[in-house]
Amino acid sequence: RCLYDFYQSVAKSQKRKGDAETDRVNRILLYLDMAVYYILSAKHVSSVSPGSLGNRQYSIIRETNEIVKKVTNSFSSVSEGCSPWHFHMLSRIKNLSLRCQSTLLYHLYHIRSQNAFKSYNMLVQMDAQIQEEQQQHNGSAGNNPSPGSSVHSNSNQSVTVVTMPTKVYELQRQQLKTLHSLMWSHRIWQDAAKRADISTTDLAFISGLEKVCGQLFLDAPLEKMCAYMLTGIAWLRAEYEREKGRPPPVSKRAAAV
Repeated sequence: RCLYDFYQSVAKSQKRKGDAETDRVNRILLYLDMAVYYILSAKHVSSVSPGSLGNRQYSIIRETNEIVKKVTNSFSSVSEGCSPWHFHMLSRIKNLSLRCQSTLLYHLYHIRSQNAFKSYNMLVQMDAQIQEEQQQHNGSAGNNPSPGSSVHSNSNQSVTVVTMPTKVYELQRQQLKTLHSLMWSHRIWQDAAKRADISTTDLAFISGLEKVCGQLFLDAPLEKMCAYMLTGIAWLRAEYEREKGRPPPVSKRAAAV
């Protein structure tokens, strides 16, 4: 509980600093700092039951991911008044953010994965039961055909309406939410990898992080992802503070924006 409170307090402090910051590069770095400490707080949530623990962790990670996505999109919306250093830092900050988002989305899936397996088995059983009931219904209807069951020959279209029990609908809806997290985790990770492939600046940055922190994968433990993020943020902040008074260097290949 003490660590949870500590990380929450640090996250809130970084948010206040970010809200007050007028420099857009410093602001996004403070917001990414904030996100990391919220993620770390999720690892130290205390709860009376495993189920409620997972729900609280899920909520923190989901909300943090939404914040990261929002602040990154805001930083990515460049205008004519943006400084050259904004453009120079943009691709690496976005790449770092995408890797964070991908890992968070994977963990959203992972937290719900056991429920997803249970729901899948329930849906399979329900589907078999529904199919059996439909066959029985169609068999009895075949013995007593009604005018409403016929299809008119001059009809150009046929509309099929599928009805299902509310429980089946809710299970399928939850399955989609869970599997969407996994799908977007992979999509965003691939996007980050492609961005690094077309930018020498991004590639050098990611390669340097992997030498220090080890290679990051989308299913990495949250603690490793946080260490990776904090290292990247510290490097970008140090570079920006050291060099922002000078013109930014020009990379051989244009960075992906």
